[in-house]
Amino acid sequence: MTLLDKIFVILLLFSGSTTLMCLDTSGEGGFVPMRIYTFLVGFAMVSASIVMKHLVMDWVAIVEMKGSKKITPMWIKWQYWITVCMQTFSDVFLQQYEMHQDPRDAWSFNGE
Repeated sequence: MTLLDKIFVILLLFSGSTTLMCLDTSGEGGFVPMRIYTFLVGFAMVSASIVMKHLVMDWVAIVEMKGSKKITPMWIKWQYWITVCMQTFSDVFLQQYEMHQDPRDAWSFNGE
């Protein structure tokens, strides 16, 4: 797949998740369950950042061009996959845990 094909597919999924979120803004109406709503929010954030990371990877490949071939350096491929995995875990799965726990057990920065 070319870069434009990848971006098109990712933005199509982003638009689909945003459309589902707009059916019930903030999960207030009860039409979309809160667990699905928070999953869609996390998925939308991850897919938007994946598009930016693809553009940065392509830009670095152009800068590092040798001869007539575009070569993407291995360090940026590793950085891409590490950040995608970390962001997906935190925005999609950890957000589910934070949103649906007992408020008395919520994490806090002041230690209370």
